[in-house]
Amino acid sequence: RWACPCICMGSSTKHIVTFDGASFKLLGNCSYTLFLDTMHDTEVTLHNGPCRTAPTQTCMTSIEVRYKGSKVHLDDDMQVKVNNLVKSTPVREGEIEATVYGAIMHDIKITSARLQLTFTPQNNEFTIQQIQGQQFMKTFGLCGSCDQNEVNDFMLRNGSVSLDHSNFVNEWTIKDIAGKSCNSRTSDECMVPVNEKCMVLLSSLFQKCHEVMPPAPYLALCKDSSCHGEDICDIIAAYGHTCRMQGICVNWRSSSFCGIECPGTMQYDFCSTSCMRQCDSVTSVGVNRTQCTNAPNEGCFCPEGKVLYNGECVIEDVCTQCIDEHGGRHQLMETWIPASNPCQICICLENRRMNCTTKPCATAAPPVCAECEIPRLRKTSDQCCSEYECLCDLVSCHLPPIPHCEDGLSPVLLNPGECKSTYGCACKRETCPLESPPLCPHYKALKTMKTQCCDKYECVCNCINSTVTCPTGYQSDSTMNDCGCITTRCIPEKVCVRQDVTYHVGSTWEENCKQCTCTSREDEVTGLYVVECIQKQCNEICPVGYVYTKQEGLCCGKCTKSACQEEARVRGDDVLGHTTIHAVGDVWKSPSNPCVINECIQVNGEAFVQQSNVSCGELHVPKCPLGFELQCKQITECCPSCDCVPVHGCIMNGTIIGAGEMVLVDECTRCQCNVDSSLSKFRLMCGKTSCPPCPEGYKVEKTNGSCCGTCAPSACTVKLTDGRVITLQPNTTIKDGCRKHTCKMNVKGGLVWEQMIQECQQFDRVKCLEEGGKVVPIGDTCCETCIEAECRKTTRILKHIQINDCITENPVDISYCEGKCTTKSIYSLEKEKVEDQCICCSATRTNPKIVSLHCTNGMMVQHQILNAVECECLPHRCESDFGQKHI
Repeated sequence: RWACPCICMGSSTKHIVTFDGASFKLLGNCSYTLFLDTMHDTEVTLHNGPCRTAPTQTCMTSIEVRYKGSKVHLDDDMQVKVNNLVKSTPVREGEIEATVYGAIMHDIKITSARLQLTFTPQNNEFTIQQIQGQQFMKTFGLCGSCDQNEVNDFMLRNGSVSLDHSNFVNEWTIKDIAGKSCNSRTSDECMVPVNEKCMVLLSSLFQKCHEVMPPAPYLALCKDSSCHGEDICDIIAAYGHTCRMQGICVNWRSSSFCGIECPGTMQYDFCSTSCMRQCDSVTSVGVNRTQCTNAPNEGCFCPEGKVLYNGECVIEDVCTQCIDEHGGRHQLMETWIPASNPCQICICLENRRMNCTTKPCATAAPPVCAECEIPRLRKTSDQCCSEYECLCDLVSCHLPPIPHCEDGLSPVLLNPGECKSTYGCACKRETCPLESPPLCPHYKALKTMKTQCCDKYECVCNCINSTVTCPTGYQSDSTMNDCGCITTRCIPEKVCVRQDVTYHVGSTWEENCKQCTCTSREDEVTGLYVVECIQKQCNEICPVGYVYTKQEGLCCGKCTKSACQEEARVRGDDVLGHTTIHAVGDVWKSPSNPCVINECIQVNGEAFVQQSNVSCGELHVPKCPLGFELQCKQITECCPSCDCVPVHGCIMNGTIIGAGEMVLVDECTRCQCNVDSSLSKFRLMCGKTSCPPCPEGYKVEKTNGSCCGTCAPSACTVKLTDGRVITLQPNTTIKDGCRKHTCKMNVKGGLVWEQMIQECQQFDRVKCLEEGGKVVPIGDTCCETCIEAECRKTTRILKHIQINDCITENPVDISYCEGKCTTKSIYSLEKEKVEDQCICCSATRTNPKIVSLHCTNGMMVQHQILNAVECECLPHRCESDFGQKHI
């Protein structure tokens, strides 16, 4: 319920709260009468229509204010029209003052009617406030009448009261707006999912505001608008506006969510408490006007030190400047002559007033003119006063002739601007041609001719006779030019020239291991024909045992013997085998005579075989180590030899292990003697068993006869709900939310993991908070529950209500407050006595309800009862044992 002063408020394009606190919805894009005061001839009309950014949704498009024949139209594009003409703000029309606050809010004051209206199109909200002294006046329209009585708020045009708000809205819907259709939404079914961003009303941003204004009604409106595909920004803005009226500012907007773009150089402020100053461009009194509001506001404002002028933020000096008819600005006390009227002089006075006066003219006196000049009175279009000027009189004046100048000089005027001209000869270098000296051919020389002014250039003949000898392949050609000079030039012949030797086309010859040919292709530089030479091809392929060697002074080299060749023979017979190649330095035994040693040597670049006899020395008998045995044999027919050869087996720790036998060194190591068939050797291969590590929570237990033993469990492995994996020692327990993990040991000594999950009863957490409940834990468990509010509204049905001999015919629903509030008695140290503190569950807001009573005399009477709407624990007076009252 609104207290003094009375306020009617509209928000979210469809929610109206009357002067006395009754609320209802507007569901159409129609025009409605909000306020009608016939005594003061005042009417306020709201026009709803499609939103600019979302044509399928409904927005407040404009508000129209009529007062005593004047009409002010407030548009959603922040334009103000007075009697259908667009005006700049602030504007005054009769007793109506209209301005724009923060670039987003219209503000209208009608002082004589004690009425103030604000309209914020961007937030789809308006307020109509009846200033003190205007209350309890009988007004009509959707805002009702401000008389502290909700019963008569739904009053129709004929003065009767309707209990159905749909009939009430239809009564004040304007149906004769030309060319405008009126559509209403009748379906309450949701068309799209609810926007989760409505939950910002329950966030910590609005936490302080929750204490003074519950968000539940606005949250319900936001969800309702969201599910019908409507914009939710105006709902949240309406709650923010209500919070600001209580002195709590919330910065909930962002660039990506319900942002506000400010025009020009203005800046957005979500909690502006300063007064907005602007130049008064309407009245002629004063240079600045200050706009203030009773509570903080959001919107676009000028930075510190600047004022608002024609929608732009300017410095304060602009407010005192005068603007002439051409848009020129002039400072205070500045004087100027208008361009359209040179006979006036203007001055800028206070309050941006301009004063223009006629410029006086003095009597003009004729001047003394020079020779060949006569005086004449003149006045042009840009002059205010006539004045004399001296003009040339060429009829009666004798002018001297223009002289003839020589040697590069030109006639020039010595007294420009005078009527009687005087000429002389002078150098005018600016008239000299800007050109470079000419380029002369080789048989001419450049000559410069000097004058008193400009230089002149000329190419003169300069013949130099010389004898020209043409090189080989060229023939001489002599010509005479225009100076009589003989010029000899060399013309190339159609031949090739190589080392001063001439070759005709098609000729071939050898030159330094190259094969050269005279082609018919002409050289672009010399004009002679081009010589092509290719490298002579030499046969560098040599037989086996020979290598190609270059010869000094010759084009091609030759094949020289680089290896020794040996033909295999059978003893006593001719050649039967194949040829073997030996490189220089190789030594080998003769295949035909084992007592002869062959060696391949090179002399003078040729390779040949050198033979020598084998000499047998003293027979060496070695001492064989363990694992080897002595073996002597006659490998040739010349000399025997003894060697230590490996035994047929492997040696390990002084023991010989036979081929294929396996020996166990320890529990984890085994060795076996293997035969390497490719090398005909014995190799001892030993391998050690690799034991894999036990997983986490297990440990190794050794067993007899086993290398690796076995893995026995030592702890339980548990994965927690947050993804972490821990090990739990035997006979220990850990809690993880509603889960309890225990590691136990069974009768066989094994570990067992036991998990217990505690189930909680489900409840609607959001609904609990919306209905005023509180979410608390259940004991020391992980579960939560919703407890009811200490004090809440309860509805019951009365079978009947009887007043005197009148009684209701039907049961009546009645709402009252019920709950438990804290009441205590505590000793006061200050008053030295026990004081009672009584807090009761009381109704903080009631709603009247009209019930019909049937009397015994047959009449029907209307009786008003009060239903509790909001409940709260409030302090009350308590009766003490001694009959004293306490608070």
